[in-house]
Amino acid sequence: NVASGHEYSVNWLCNEILSLMNKIAWPAIHEPKRPGDVRRHVANVIKAKDKLGFVHRVSMPEGLQKTINWYIKEQK
Repeated sequence: NVASGHEYSVNWLCNEILSLMNKIAWPAIHEPKRPGDVRRHVANVIKAKDKLGFVHRVSMPEGLQKTINWYIKEQK
């Protein structure tokens, strides 16, 4: 697990997981910011590409679907 270099919001992530699981989304509850909260994260993959030849091959939706499928299988 390295990264893709793309940024995804928590809102997008929650909605995508719910969509992939055919669940209905509910309204998000946004709390006030707290000291120390990190607003954004994006992994820089330039070194992995330059030094290792790494290029991500799985999109975020595809990776989420694979992860969901794995969890469902493991729950049986």
